[in-house]
Amino acid sequence: RLGIGTATPGGYLDVTVSGTYSEVQFNDFSNTDSHDLRLVFQKAAGTTGSPGNVADNEILGGISWRGYHTDGYDNAAAILAYVDGTPGNTDMPTRMVFLTSPDGSATLAEAMRIDSSQNVGIGTTSPDTLLETSGSGSGTASVAASTQVSFGNTAAAGCTTRVSILGGTTGYSILDFGETVSSNRANIAYKHETDLMSFNTAQADVMWIDCDGNVGIGTATPGGYLGVVTGTNAVPATSGSTTGGAIALRLKGSND
Repeated sequence: RLGIGTATPGGYLDVTVSGTYSEVQFNDFSNTDSHDLRLVFQKAAGTTGSPGNVADNEILGGISWRGYHTDGYDNAAAILAYVDGTPGNTDMPTRMVFLTSPDGSATLAEAMRIDSSQNVGIGTTSPDTLLETSGSGSGTASVAASTQVSFGNTAAAGCTTRVSILGGTTGYSILDFGETVSSNRANIAYKHETDLMSFNTAQADVMWIDCDGNVGIGTATPGGYLGVVTGTNAVPATSGSTTGGAIALRLKGSND
């Protein structure tokens, strides 16, 4: 064992300092872009002279943090790497698990993982999408194809899932819809200062709901429960068809 700053190393390499800030540096000087510095952890079964294959769920290595209290060092956090599937030649599926100790405990608990499919799970050990969060339990339902992000809290029938978009008191909260050529082809926006919600399609605002619950189509200031303002030859219609610049509005009662 090698001790630096200590005569009683606690591991194969033990660097101990007292009363000062400390760090470990790796320096590389090169004009070649592909040159770099890496800290490499390798794991094999068998022996040094005859290494064997690792297996699914086998831990490959990790980094741990501990803090001293009362009579010893307690676990605080860790990042661990595991084999995440059946490995083969030039095939090493891996997951990384991030753990922290909750308040009142020194037992590490998983907080987040990145699995071999590159999916990120927070509160779940089997994320089905690029990002999946689970608020409680393991009752996450299956998701539709092409789903990129999912938020779950389905452990019990009464569980609620909620997503918040927070803005400043005089700013906006906006949900954008886009595509490869335009990141904001449409949006739903909420103006906090006036409590006005707007709906935008093809990069133009088309409908509003004001602070009184009044709906405006073509106007942000409806004069009543429903306000419709049209331009030249604009034709809003609830049913049937119109010709020219006429406006058709059909109101249906319970006896219609």
